Amino acid sequence: MRLAPGNFHALNNLAWLLATCPLETIRNGPEAVALARRACELTGFREPIPLNTLAAALAETGQFTEAVQMCARAVEAAYARQDVALAESFRAAARSYEEGRPYRLPP
Repeated sequence: MRLAPGNFHALNNLAWLLATCPLETIRNGPEAVALARRACELTGFREPIPLNTLAAALAETGQFTEAVQMCARAVEAAYARQDVALAESFRAAARSYEEGRPYRLPP
């Protein structure tokens, strides 16, 4: 599949699906990491949602320490935008990563 290389929204959305889909046949952690990292690069690692997506992708690949760290960056970015609800939802995900569990969308 080919995405517009400069469209961080498309990159982020596909990465989120590949990292968090409840269907194992859809998930692809390494591809999710690559796409999410590119989305973060395009936003200068300042946008909270791509940072959170990268955290989820890292957790999907078993990189839980890195996922927790990236999630902390997402929380900071959300607070910087004064989006407390978003920051708190990211904190809940971080607890999952701290326990060694990747995030899954509900079925």
